[in-house]
Amino acid sequence: MPTIAEPSVKSLLLVMQSQEKALGTGTGFVAQTSRGPVLITNWQNIAGRNPETNQVLSHTGQVPDEVVIIHNRANRLGEWVQRSERLLGPQGPL
Repeated sequence: MPTIAEPSVKSLLLVMQSQEKALGTGTGFVAQTSRGPVLITNWQNIAGRNPETNQVLSHTGQVPDEVVIIHNRANRLGEWVQRSERLLGPQGPL
């Protein structure tokens, strides 16, 4: 029977931000791959757009340029660690 990596079954809170201001929240999880850990979430969380109409979801008209991932602290039930990941650079998506 295959082994399932523990982080891949732990749902994580995501906060999508634009210019360091929260636009909304979502969930995701981390999966271990041969290239290292990757975040798995719905496309609209990162794109900030409706997947059917491509319309911006935020009432401000902004799309996320960063996602804050609220991780579980290892071996510390109920403690959290925040990690920010940039989504957009000066030239567009990273």
